[in-house]
Amino acid sequence: LGYRPHTAARGMRGQTYTLGLVLPDIRNPFFADIMVGVNNALERTQYRALIGISESSITTEMAIVDSMIDRQMDGIILIGSTEDRGNHDHIATLKPLVTIGHHDPEANSFDTVNNNDQQGAMLAIKHLVANGYKSIAMVSLMSGTSTILAQRELGYRRAMIEAGLSKNINVVRASQSLRDVQLAARRLLQGPHRPDAIFCWTDFIALEVISVATELGLSIPGD
Repeated sequence: LGYRPHTAARGMRGQTYTLGLVLPDIRNPFFADIMVGVNNALERTQYRALIGISESSITTEMAIVDSMIDRQMDGIILIGSTEDRGNHDHIATLKPLVTIGHHDPEANSFDTVNNNDQQGAMLAIKHLVANGYKSIAMVSLMSGTSTILAQRELGYRRAMIEAGLSKNINVVRASQSLRDVQLAARRLLQGPHRPDAIFCWTDFIALEVISVATELGLSIPGD
């Protein structure tokens, strides 16, 4: 008969069969993989995911979450959240919450799903050191409270210290805008002390650094 259940009315009975998925960015292919995973998990259920983009802004992220709660979504998934535990605990009192890519080992009111980001960074640096590179720089984020960033930066520093290269630690910061990343990469690659290897905190940033290096006529990994 073409009847469609009214979502708001279903919400008054306790379920809307929708989950809120909050991403910091849609340009990063990693987040696309997560979205595919969510859709695959929901494929044989009545649930559907609705997406919000926070642009890594705490204010925007909270506004999106508030809107999702107001629309009676049944649960919320925060990816790469920059919120502190106080906000997460508050959200979790209102809706079931899972964070992906947010390190909080003492979280009790919500679940987390993470890589071992510190170990991942250490593996990357150890690989570079094993291949003879000593002047290894890291392109990091300008600012923010990302626990992923903090863990990867800690892993970079630990690996450099363990390799006896503490004097070569060089963290270059840029915002997530393409222009800022490109400018930071140019300053790094055209400076008087050009590194012989670069560790980027995300693949998305690494692709921009590779692009700048190629434009400057540098060979990867030849140079």
